[in-house]
Amino acid sequence: MKSLKKILSLILALMMLFTSAFALASCSDDGDNSGDGTSGSGSGDGGSAGGSADFTYTVYVKSGNKGIAGADVLFTNLADSTDKKLVSTDSNGRAKITTEVETEFSATVTRLPVDYRGDDPFIPETKTLVDGTATFTYTAVDLPDWTVTVLDPDGNAIAGVVIQMCSGSNCFMPKTTGEDGKVVFADFVTAEYHVQINSMPSGYSYPEGKDADDYYYFDGETSITITLSRAN
Repeated sequence: MKSLKKILSLILALMMLFTSAFALASCSDDGDNSGDGTSGSGSGDGGSAGGSADFTYTVYVKSGNKGIAGADVLFTNLADSTDKKLVSTDSNGRAKITTEVETEFSATVTRLPVDYRGDDPFIPETKTLVDGTATFTYTAVDLPDWTVTVLDPDGNAIAGVVIQMCSGSNCFMPKTTGEDGKVVFADFVTAEYHVQINSMPSGYSYPEGKDADDYYYFDGETSITITLSRAN
């Protein structure tokens, strides 16, 4: 009887030993699978990071330290002049584009809000983006209204006279005098301007010794009065 008990105890011990060994083997397998999964995931992330990157090109349009919103910036690919992108600045004065291929761009500010000006109102400023960025700085201005008043020899207003404002050979959209004999060209930067008469109502002519474009704003003046003669 004692021998049987010893045999049963030995069998039970052997069963417990095999169970423990099996449990350890299972834990080892789980660890290997976990490690393989982590390694696979890392490899996938590395592949994603090594994929194609985007390149960002940014232009800042400012007045002092303040960004200018609503300015138009033209990005031009220096390797392909037909590749152009027109972007308006956001509330921070920033305009940007993104490309899949690293490219060299120039940037031109083609339009500013009416309250700002550059050194030359007729020649847009262009810069090459260095390290993907460029900054343009402009001056905030209080732009005057430029007025033309057309009168007859008796000082009465003449309506229907077509007036055009010019700076050198650059002329702007013509306007027609109203019942008060006036036209107003608003929000033009300070420069040397003259006005020309494109057409006038019948019964009037240019004053003696004057021609269509003989009317200039003198230094500091923003208004011109033209007195027409009566036609003979």
